[in-house]
Amino acid sequence: MNSNYPVHDYPLPLHPGENHLADFSASYQVGRIFLATVDQRTGTGGLVYTHPQPNVPPPYSLVHGIVIPFGTTTVTRNRWQCPICSESFLRRQERDRHELKHVPYFIHCPLPHCAWRGNRTDLFKKHWQQEDHRSYHEYYGRTPGRSQIETFDPWLILKQIINGAISLREAEDQANFLVQVKACELQKPSMLTDPWGRNKRRLIERARPRW
Repeated sequence: MNSNYPVHDYPLPLHPGENHLADFSASYQVGRIFLATVDQRTGTGGLVYTHPQPNVPPPYSLVHGIVIPFGTTTVTRNRWQCPICSESFLRRQERDRHELKHVPYFIHCPLPHCAWRGNRTDLFKKHWQQEDHRSYHEYYGRTPGRSQIETFDPWLILKQIINGAISLREAEDQANFLVQVKACELQKPSMLTDPWGRNKRRLIERARPRW
């Protein structure tokens, strides 16, 4: 046996400053005699046999200061993918917000003369606090209820797309029809002529369907 390779009956510790991922190939087998280290730097192919090991966790490697066990799958950077198109996001909240781009704006200002529309309740609350809207707070409330500002339920339509019950084009037509019905009910010409509420062409080009 090559004397340059000391025999250990415990896993060899990692030494700072050395790239053990590139220099060594370690194999690990619990409760059996196994090969511990093969030197790849010199090409000598020296093998070291160790005694049977107790049930201990497999060796760990320090990569950029993060402890990662060998053999585990690391989480990919973009893990939340839109089920309708190919875009991926770091957080689920971002993915859910993106899905709303596949349908028209579903929130409107309840005032008949106001053409504001959107798809985020926090932005509507900010809009509702404008100076010229405060005189209507007594009638509609400081924060209008969902039934007063929701044009249609977007999640019912998105769920049908994701489940494959309807195509994206059918979902768009269904949503546009619901917007136009609400526009007639509220007597809002802007919603009737522009049911989508924003640049549809640009959004569709960014989010092509999978089917």
